[in-house]
Amino acid sequence: MKRYLSKIGVLSLLFFSCAVLSPLQAAESEGIKIAKALSNAYAEVAENVNPSVVAIETTKKMDDPDEAMKNIPFNLPDEMKEMLREKLKQRKGREIPQGMGSGIITDESGTILTNNHVVSGASHIKVSLYDGKSYDAEIVGTDPKSDIAVIKISKPDQKFTFAKLGDSNAVKVGNIVLAIGAPFGLKQSVTCGIVSAMNRQRLGGGQLKDLMYQNFIQTDATINPGNSGGPLVNLDSEVIGINSIISTASMGSDGVGFAIPINMAKEIMAELIKNGSVTRGWLGVSISDFTPEMANAIDGVDSGVNVIQVFPGTPAFNGGLKFGDIMLTYNGIKLKDATHLQNLVAHTKVGSTAKIEVLRGQNKIILNVPIGRQPKKLSLRPGTPEKEETTEPETEKAKGYTSSLLGLEVIDLQDAPVEERDIYKGHKGVIIREITPGGAADLAGLSKGTLIMLINQNRTADLATFQKADEQLKGKSAAIVYFRIGDDQSLVTIKIKENK
Repeated sequence: MKRYLSKIGVLSLLFFSCAVLSPLQAAESEGIKIAKALSNAYAEVAENVNPSVVAIETTKKMDDPDEAMKNIPFNLPDEMKEMLREKLKQRKGREIPQGMGSGIITDESGTILTNNHVVSGASHIKVSLYDGKSYDAEIVGTDPKSDIAVIKISKPDQKFTFAKLGDSNAVKVGNIVLAIGAPFGLKQSVTCGIVSAMNRQRLGGGQLKDLMYQNFIQTDATINPGNSGGPLVNLDSEVIGINSIISTASMGSDGVGFAIPINMAKEIMAELIKNGSVTRGWLGVSISDFTPEMANAIDGVDSGVNVIQVFPGTPAFNGGLKFGDIMLTYNGIKLKDATHLQNLVAHTKVGSTAKIEVLRGQNKIILNVPIGRQPKKLSLRPGTPEKEETTEPETEKAKGYTSSLLGLEVIDLQDAPVEERDIYKGHKGVIIREITPGGAADLAGLSKGTLIMLINQNRTADLATFQKADEQLKGKSAAIVYFRIGDDQSLVTIKIKENK
């Protein structure tokens, strides 16, 4: 009996020991706990935001097949283009599916924020909610220049769950984000990634041909066709961006997606709801970035915006801006680049006056520039000359001047062939007569017949002023050359190969 009890005791001890040492009962590591907490955080965000995300389906009456072909957002082989064009012609006059996208409900009445390219031109819009219900919707307002649109559920029969709109100015590179939408029609899909970069510019085309105002949040959260208009959210369940476009070589997600910052979207949404359209400020200039390479040519300037052209009769012209100015600040804000200025001007009240600090020559001056209303179509003719004093031709030909630093020879405009004098009538500068093969100007892409108007903020109205500007290049590693070819004005940074 004792021996029997003893065996039972040993078995009990062994069983107890196995239970204690079982891997299934082992304490979780800190890493597992953190991973589970993060997993639960993702699930919580999705649970919070999903009810406010909608899938959008649109149809369009096929009136012009050729116009529809222009809006295809990707390239197709010629044979496939012809097949698609024939199919569209067969459906002319009928309602056809236009596409799918996503949106985010922003109030209990069913106001939805989405992309312009999702709903633009649609004759019928249907939105599907998280709970499976579907509603017709109508357009409140669209803004192709920012790719923002506002639509509204036509006959709401309930109060809708809506999302909290966050602050995109608080977003930092590396923040974890979730993208929610209906990629390829797969409703309520959630993907995860991080903020890859801020303040990105990604020029559009096709459906985004009118896109002008770009300040994108870049993310590697998977975004595919159908995600457009859906929210990019942070771990506080706040919408910090509206997913808009992707950069892709595979026609799908390659990990480079772009979202419109929610602060920009909120401003545009408010104006679309109030007025049905957006009013923007306008200067009337052609501009470009002041690059780091240009800083090697201009002492004391590390960022700004180059004025390439000022169009007559515009606010910029009336406010005194001139070709060759470098804009440094706008209403006290240091300018980062051309996109930064463009966005600041767009959000400036029409009729107000902006204080713009510019570098002109060697002097910094403040200009009080009136802000006009941006035209619906920016159709200014780039070749319109500025009002400058003209120089009467002299009877004797002046000799050319050769710049060894720039690797070119120039002559006075008045000594150029008559056809070049006619092309550049109303402008001042010197004409490139020869380019040194392999020289600095040649490597920068300049060519014979080009009119050089400024070098490093110094006017080059004739050979004498060009020579003076050229002498000031000694000791510098770069030169900013402002030039004109035909009707186009631009600038280039030339790397000076030798400084002796």
